Amino acid sequence: MLLLDDPELLAEPNEEISPTHDHTNTIHFHLSPQALSGTISPKTLKFTGLIHHLPVTVLINSGSSHNILQPRIAHHLNLAISPSPPLSVMVGNGAFIKCQGVCPLVDISLHNSTFTIPFYLLPIEGADVVLGVEWLSTLGSIQADFSIPSIEFTHNNQHITLQAAHSPNPSATTYHQFCQYLSNNSIASLHLLSVDTQPRSHTTLTTTIDNPTSPLSHLP
Repeated sequence: MLLLDDPELLAEPNEEISPTHDHTNTIHFHLSPQALSGTISPKTLKFTGLIHHLPVTVLINSGSSHNILQPRIAHHLNLAISPSPPLSVMVGNGAFIKCQGVCPLVDISLHNSTFTIPFYLLPIEGADVVLGVEWLSTLGSIQADFSIPSIEFTHNNQHITLQAAHSPNPSATTYHQFCQYLSNNSIASLHLLSVDTQPRSHTTLTTTIDNPTSPLSHLP
């Protein structure tokens, strides 16, 4: 177990953004690759929380400076959205994603405790909610165990342990569910694997792979 008084000790390499040319209103925004894509690393926790009784995927990531909410969640729940300062966040491939507003007061339930958190609306992937240093810095001392991983802290005199959930195995979906994901903009990417079911002899397949002119010869 590691006692952390400063949440930034958890920080990973991240991207620094200068989002606006007005230095009086500049927001120093850091967005880690894990927050953008929702991928897991040894210094992130991913689990399920609740916003207005709707289950949401939460990623705690100390490599991100601010709290982020998927815009589709805010619109689906009819949350109060305020205009944000001009803010464009540059991602790893050089493209920019634009902030679509701010939800200043959102109640989110984590482990039977409710937190009121401000969120920036950014179209990230892989998670519905990212909790960054902006939220971690309000917790005081944090006890972290990266072998699990989990974090422990005290909130309103209550001891709280947040532990990463195991990733569920892929499951089949119905056509109706697929259409619902599509209409809610819940699909990050689609992939099609086409398999040739025509029987081929082992000799024919080996000859094809060994042929330098065959496209299969270049596959790992």
